[in-house]
Amino acid sequence: MDIKQYKKRIDNEIVDPLIEARNADDDCGFCSRHVMMLRKLVIKYMKAVNKIKNGNEEKILKQMKKLIFAINKINRNADYCMLESELGEELCYIIEDIAMDAGYPEIKEDITKPWREEW
Repeated sequence: MDIKQYKKRIDNEIVDPLIEARNADDDCGFCSRHVMMLRKLVIKYMKAVNKIKNGNEEKILKQMKKLIFAINKINRNADYCMLESELGEELCYIIEDIAMDAGYPEIKEDITKPWREEW
């Protein structure tokens, strides 16, 4: 797993658009701190699943579920306006790609959906 490439992807596809949205709307329900917390959580998840030996599916899913619940909390605190439509989808793709790079079998449909709240 190329952690540096994933960090770049997280910044380009999630962080930068969120910061732009935040700067464009003074009434936005989230702040830069929420965005940086989200970034930190995804990187922590990436490092955790990267350490899992033999692509243990159960352990990868446990880390994914933990991440989704933490993201839900951030999004909830941001009045559910942080991860709307496309950004939420992009984040799911990143989360799933990280899991597959860690050895999880090919993901053909959104496996994060059962745990997500309004994103």
